[in-house]
Amino acid sequence: MKEFDAWASGSGRMMAEVGIDPAEPYLLVSLGTGTSAMLVRPGSVSRVGGTALGGGTVVGLGAAGFYMYANMPDWALTTVPEIARKLSPDNRLYPNPKNMYIRILAEAGIFGFAFYLAYLFGLLGDALSFLRRPGLLRFLGIAGLCSWLAIVLYNITQDSFATPNIWVNLGILAGMTRLNSENTPEKNA
Repeated sequence: MKEFDAWASGSGRMMAEVGIDPAEPYLLVSLGTGTSAMLVRPGSVSRVGGTALGGGTVVGLGAAGFYMYANMPDWALTTVPEIARKLSPDNRLYPNPKNMYIRILAEAGIFGFAFYLAYLFGLLGDALSFLRRPGLLRFLGIAGLCSWLAIVLYNITQDSFATPNIWVNLGILAGMTRLNSENTPEKNA
């Protein structure tokens, strides 16, 4: 039995054990040494995305962050004299604006910022298009719109890509957009 078939078979059995009917298509995500997202339909399973980065990478990079400050000199943690003197000659502390948009603009420049905004507004368009669909897609549109709004507002007060709500919520919306585009016949103009 192939690996993806085994995952689909096992997830179907686990769903049946807890009383969920696995007859409807669903998205199965596996986070192990790699990450895979599979679309499971009755009698078939297909991989719709994934990456070689998995749990080990995430845990390793996350653990490295716990020891980062132990290896830095004290002056690097609280003061940045050359910047602080320009901002306020009387104060040596560096203000952290905690704003994702400012951080992206500073680190990636105007083009990186434009790409990030294009990504956000593309997902907003997808969420709004799902609102006009019936059933599960309408629910995903509402969830996507609420997630998008929450993340856009959250990014004003936080400056970290490490928060999972950015990637999980918007990743589900992006995956469902791709899945929907594969299942929808293209309209010829």
